[in-house]
Amino acid sequence: MAEQSNAQEQQETTQAAENVETKAEPAPGPEKTFTQADLDAAIAEAKAEWKAGLKEQLENAKSEGEKLAKMTAAERKAEEERIEREKFEKEKAEFERKSIVAEVTRQLADKGLPVAFAEMVAGADAEQSKANIEAFEKAWNGAVEAAVKSKLGGKTPNIGGVQSNAESADFFSVIKENQRI
Repeated sequence: MAEQSNAQEQQETTQAAENVETKAEPAPGPEKTFTQADLDAAIAEAKAEWKAGLKEQLENAKSEGEKLAKMTAAERKAEEERIEREKFEKEKAEFERKSIVAEVTRQLADKGLPVAFAEMVAGADAEQSKANIEAFEKAWNGAVEAAVKSKLGGKTPNIGGVQSNAESADFFSVIKENQRI
């Protein structure tokens, strides 16, 4: 319980800091300047949000503690086992997801596809991931082929084409004049 509340505190602190940072980013156009009062207000707002989050966590922990205190020993043990089981199932699901992403990354690398898309291509299970990889491969190859065609497309150069008689005559007259010199 304490580890979970510490993790939540850190997450909320990070979110509050991000909120302050996003509010302080300059808008496009003329650069906005902030006064000390603006900064103090933003900090006070972030601090209030952080404290509200902490208060909510404390209330939740307190109500959970009161709930456990009112239970009999057998009920308390069953509740603790349920909580541990839920925690275990969550960790198991995270591990399975990471395993699927690792396998998808390997398969993408084997096929010469960008592995940066592994997280997006990974499905809920191996079969779905395989289908996603095949669909992604088809779409990727089509997009690459279209891009190559568009880059290579254009007007074919006229190499050794037929010249008009007037152009030929001018060309030969220039050569004859150069030979006289």
